[in-house]
Amino acid sequence: MSVTRHDMKPLGRLDSHHRKGCRLHLVTVSLVLLVVLSGCGGVRRPDIVLICLDSLRADHFTPGLTPNLWEFGNDSVVFHDVVSNAPWTTPSIASVFTGAFPATHGLNSEAHTLAAEFPPISQDLVTLAEVLRQGGYATAAYVTHGPLAPHLGFDRGFDEYIEVDRTDGSDIKQIVDLGLRLLSSAESPIFLYLHSFEPHLPDVTGSYAGDIARMDSELGRFLEAVQRRNALIAVFSDHGEDPSRASRRHGFDLKQDLLSVPLIVRDGLYAGVVSDPAQLVDLMPTILEFVDVRIPGSVQLRIHLPTFGGGMKSLVLR
Repeated sequence: MSVTRHDMKPLGRLDSHHRKGCRLHLVTVSLVLLVVLSGCGGVRRPDIVLICLDSLRADHFTPGLTPNLWEFGNDSVVFHDVVSNAPWTTPSIASVFTGAFPATHGLNSEAHTLAAEFPPISQDLVTLAEVLRQGGYATAAYVTHGPLAPHLGFDRGFDEYIEVDRTDGSDIKQIVDLGLRLLSSAESPIFLYLHSFEPHLPDVTGSYAGDIARMDSELGRFLEAVQRRNALIAVFSDHGEDPSRASRRHGFDLKQDLLSVPLIVRDGLYAGVVSDPAQLVDLMPTILEFVDVRIPGSVQLRIHLPTFGGGMKSLVLR
C-alpha cells in the first residue's frame, strides 16, 4: 500500500485548556499509523457521541441525499473504505459495543439459528458503556425498539437506556428529541449512543432515498446542537442495504452493498479523507485510547482506526 504522510494542521475548535498537557505519540500498527491524544491527566475528557443510522449505504452519503450529514463531514474525518462486521443490526452493533467479532460475542446468525432463544452478548466481554462508566462517564442510549433489546445485553453499562417505537416511522424524531434533552441538561463527560431505524423499514416515504432525506433532516437538528460541546462525534451505519429488493431484506449474504458503510468522525482537531481500510469493530479500542481509558483485554483488535487525532498516513487534508 503506497501512501503519503501529510503534515497536519488543527482546526482550532478545541481550546488551549483542553489541549494543555497533552502530548502526541505514534502508535505503530500493522495496517495504519495512528497519532492519538494521550497522557492528558487532569484535563476534562470530551463527551463521546455515537450515532448509528440503520441501513445507510456508503454510496448514499451524498450532498444531495444527506446535506446535513455532508456539511458535518466538511470539518470531520471521512472514511472511504469501511465495512461492517455483519450484514444486519444485532451482531454489527454488538461488535461496536464489545470490540469483538460476531463469532466471539455470540450474536451471530449461527447462534440465532441453533438456539431456542437468541443468546445475549457474552458475559466474558466488557462493553464500551461499562468501561466508560467505570472511567467516570455518565452513559445514555436512545435506540429504536427491536434489534438492540435490553435482554440481549445492549443496555449493559448504560445509566439510561430507552427504546422508542418504530411503528409509525417517527423514531428518528423521538431519538433526536431525547438526545437534545440530554445535551441541554447533562454535565460532561457523557457517552451518548443514538440508533435510528431510519432509513430501514418501515418505509415511510415510499423510497429508500426519501427515507434517507427524512432522516437527514431530523439529524441536522441534533448535529447543530452537539457541535457546541467539547465532543468526539462519530456517525456511521450498522450495515448497508439492497434497495433493489422490494422488502429491503439483508443479513443473508455478504454483498458489498450490505457491508460497505459510511463513517464520519469529528474530534474538533482535524478534517480530511482517509482511504485506508477500516471496520466498525475498530471503534471501541480507538475511542478508549483517544480518551485515555484502558482497553479491556476482551477487545480482540489492537489495530486502531487511521483516524481522529491526526498523523495518519493516508489522511488527505481538505
